[in-house]
Amino acid sequence: MHAFSGVVKGFNCGEGEAESVMGVLVLLFAGGVILCSHFIGAIAAYGSTLLALPALVMVVKDLQTSVVALLLVSVAQSYHIMFYTVRNVDRRELVRILLWAGMGIPIGFTCAHVLPSKPLLAGLGCVLIAGGVSRLIPGSLEAPKPILRLLLFIGGIIHGAFACGGATIVVYAQHTFKTKEPFRATLCMVWVILNTVLAIIYFAKGMVTPRVWHIVLIGLPFILLGNMLAEHTAHRVDQQRFMQLVAVLLVIGGVFMIGRLL
Repeated sequence: MHAFSGVVKGFNCGEGEAESVMGVLVLLFAGGVILCSHFIGAIAAYGSTLLALPALVMVVKDLQTSVVALLLVSVAQSYHIMFYTVRNVDRRELVRILLWAGMGIPIGFTCAHVLPSKPLLAGLGCVLIAGGVSRLIPGSLEAPKPILRLLLFIGGIIHGAFACGGATIVVYAQHTFKTKEPFRATLCMVWVILNTVLAIIYFAKGMVTPRVWHIVLIGLPFILLGNMLAEHTAHRVDQQRFMQLVAVLLVIGGVFMIGRLL
């Protein structure tokens, strides 16, 4: 009980009983957001942070704290899902994804303070919408392999610069994997590797504050519950509906990204 009170105080909710109750409600709301978003993200292997970030920023009132907390939460989620799915990883595609995206990441780090962010993020949003819509149209054409490789490279650049390029990798995966098992497993392994690297960078830069830990500790039980429910559900989701879910998340991600720039 003392530990929970300490977590509530960490949100600086103020003094008095009313403020304490509000602090508890904020924590429960944040936990509920993490549960729902990571349930969907665990099924589709994408979208948990995208879906959770707007609501979490609304209650936490700080973008950087929300981003760092969700990154650490995503690391925990990826390692947990990996435990169930590692046997289905397509190692050849994993190496290909990491190779092409890895070549772009250093460029993104280098150019982060040089390249204008709004045009790049707007372009990324358009890619997501186009990628999602193309998979929702019956009889949609397959993208040429050079275009798919370029998506991985661009994803690496944007991920290195803005830590949000993973969605273009999902577009690549949608065109590459024909079944949901290797799709989920391979993308999960990609997120394990890339997000672990980002987490190390955040720790090195001192961005993991006590307030971040408060959110992470509250979120962990909800992640575990969401992952277990998702793992139970994923095996019962029809293959076509699974890919449609991923496509819809891509469109939502693109619209959200462009909307934030307007």
